[in-house]
Amino acid sequence: MELPICDECGETLINRQRDMSEPENWCCPNSRCIRSYHHEFATCDVCGGAPAVITNGGTGYTDFLCENGHKFMTRPHTTSRQQNS
Repeated sequence: MELPICDECGETLINRQRDMSEPENWCCPNSRCIRSYHHEFATCDVCGGAPAVITNGGTGYTDFLCENGHKFMTRPHTTSRQQNS
């Protein structure tokens, strides 16, 4: 079986569904791709719009332009291990 490819970046998609009784959930794993599961909860701080363009990125953060043209950034997520350090 040939795996599906991301229409946006060309990476091979991964199936995030672990329960085989549920439908497949194909997602892009490429953090530099706007369709990546890494950005599925990203929203603009100004208007709540979805990200439309990635403008920059680094370890743990990504800069975007939202669908309404506002600049915003996602910040690193803090894990419980980091909080307890």
